[in-house]
Amino acid sequence: MKKFCLKIHRWLAIPFGVFIFIICITGAILVYQTEIQKALNSDLYHVEVPSGAKMLPDKELAAKILDQLDEGQYITFIQLGYEEGATAQVNIAGMGQKNLFVNPYTGVVLGYPRYTGFFDGVKSLHRWLFNKPENHQQGTLSAGRIIVGISAIAMSLILITGIIIWWPKNRKMLKARLKVRTGKGFRWFAYDSHVSLGIYAAVFLLLMSLTGPTWSFQWYKSGAQAVVGASDDFRVDEKRHGRKNVMEFRHQGTQAQVGKQNPEDVNVMHISQSQQQKGGGFHMLMSSLHMGRWAGWFSKLIYLIAAVIGATLPLSGYYMWYKRTQLQRKAKNIKPKEQNGQ
Repeated sequence: MKKFCLKIHRWLAIPFGVFIFIICITGAILVYQTEIQKALNSDLYHVEVPSGAKMLPDKELAAKILDQLDEGQYITFIQLGYEEGATAQVNIAGMGQKNLFVNPYTGVVLGYPRYTGFFDGVKSLHRWLFNKPENHQQGTLSAGRIIVGISAIAMSLILITGIIIWWPKNRKMLKARLKVRTGKGFRWFAYDSHVSLGIYAAVFLLLMSLTGPTWSFQWYKSGAQAVVGASDDFRVDEKRHGRKNVMEFRHQGTQAQVGKQNPEDVNVMHISQSQQQKGGGFHMLMSSLHMGRWAGWFSKLIYLIAAVIGATLPLSGYYMWYKRTQLQRKAKNIKPKEQNGQ
């Protein structure tokens, strides 16, 4: 069994190792993207609230925002947070996940986040290898999207077979496989790092790799939805709006619109504190598991460390494969010489 798993482990790692390195290193950079962007754009995320002020009613807020948009722009949805002073985030059709920030007490448009270019580039590399699909929200594919999705699936198989290969027979072997030796040369250091650090990060890397393909393949997403029993519902204030589908909101904005958008047709989502913390629906669940949001700063820190370790695994793996093939070549060259000497 272990020999079979070792073959799968090696022959998947060799072609996909480069892409796994890219996915992990870019994923590590994106772990604290939200926190960094909030720090750089603090004036957009919160506004001062005058004493006794209340948020504008949904229709009035939508009308004020529409008056400030360029002709032809269409609001797919407005998201309102639960915290006092939290700004409204407005998704405009064709802008993807880049939301427009608005003061919900006055309706004044504050603008789009600044300093987003670096993270946009890293995200494009992480999700599509810079080969963005024409309409990624509707599931269209590109070569980059396919490669990233397949690489994530291969990564899951590599991790699972790696755990099987690593599994020790006794306690003595277990202790040896949990240590990184530093005094026996670089080759042993690379081996121990690959084996020991890999097992420490394996569970968290599996959470990332198993959830990642839901952003690449619709068939994988449908299968995952069936397994976890979750839908795409984005929970909003049910008393006021009922349960709506966030993807439906976005798709409405891709349709050609004739004339000015009616404020009554704008979908406004009120996110409660429990929904903000726990998330709702399949997309929020996958985002939480994939990005390490399930335990706040602590899980994010673990994911950052795990992603960095994940990026080193292909490098140590390639080095071990190179040294192994080098030794095999030397052994083949020695054998004919020994036979001639006899």
